[in-house]
Amino acid sequence: MENRRIKQLFAVASGAVLAVALSASASQATGSSHGSRYYQPPTPYADSGVYDPGCGDLDVTPHFRVHGVDSLKFVRGSHRQAFLLEDRYKFSEVWKDSDGDVVITWRGRYHFEEVSAKRVWKSQVPDDLIPPEGLEGPIYRFKAVEVGWDTVRDADGNALYRTRGVQVFSNLFDTLGDHMPGGTSLSFDVLKVKGPHPLNDIDICDVAAAQLE
Repeated sequence: MENRRIKQLFAVASGAVLAVALSASASQATGSSHGSRYYQPPTPYADSGVYDPGCGDLDVTPHFRVHGVDSLKFVRGSHRQAFLLEDRYKFSEVWKDSDGDVVITWRGRYHFEEVSAKRVWKSQVPDDLIPPEGLEGPIYRFKAVEVGWDTVRDADGNALYRTRGVQVFSNLFDTLGDHMPGGTSLSFDVLKVKGPHPLNDIDICDVAAAQLE
C-alpha cells in the first residue's frame, strides 16, 4: 500500500498541510521577517470533508476530520528554496456506503517531521526519475520521521488493524526554484519501520471491500 494514509492526509486533508509528497504547501503560510528560521511558524489548523479514496467502483466514501499544528522552517543554505515541515495532528475517517451505513472507521494521532534536507545536483538524479517536463531545481533529498498510532475498526467497533511505532522516509524533491513550498516529488521511499504497520502492506480499499461482502 506504500503509506496510503500519509499520502491521503497530505493530499486532501487540510489547507494548512496540503502537500506535494510531503513538502507542504503555503495556503496558510505567512511571510517571515528577514533572518527568521520560519517561513510559517507553528500554526493550528482544522479541516473536514470527503474525498475519493481511489477504490474504483467500490461503494465507499470516506468522511474525514483532521486537526493539528504545523510549521515550515527554511533549510539553511537553501536561499529560501527548501522548507522543513513539522506537523502534529489527529485524524478520523468514517467510510460509508451509498446508503449512509458505516463500513469502517479509521482514527489516529501522529507527529511527522522532516528532519534534514540535502542538496542533490541535477546531474545526480537518475534518468528514470526525471519527469517528462524535466527538472527545475534546486533538488533536495528530504529525510522525515513519523511517530504515532492509528486503528481501523469495523462498523461494530471491533479493531481490524492497529498501527504504532516509527517510520523513516526519504523524499527526492524538485523545489521548482520559486521560493515557495510545494514542488514535484521524484521518488518517495521508506527507509526504516519500527513497530507494526499493517496498512503498509494491506490496501485500505481491500479492508473496506471485505466489510461489504
